[in-house]
Amino acid sequence: MEFAPLRALMPSDLQRVVDELLAQKAFSNEKTVVAQPAALVEFLRAEYAAGQAARAGLPVARPTGLGEALDAVLRQQVAWTL
Repeated sequence: MEFAPLRALMPSDLQRVVDELLAQKAFSNEKTVVAQPAALVEFLRAEYAAGQAARAGLPVARPTGLGEALDAVLRQQVAWTL
């Protein structure tokens, strides 16, 4: 997996934390449990909250005619079973 583009978006003070996690991953398996770095968890929570706040302001795309198309499929399926 290529981490460079994602790491470029991260604050520089978290680079060391991510380096440590990647080093642990190199010697771990899928069952290995490691402590969650508080600074990284807080950063991710803040980014998620900011994304949710931005998402709330985006317009919702509502395709036209979708309800009618689904009704037609349902009618066809009901007619097929009769």
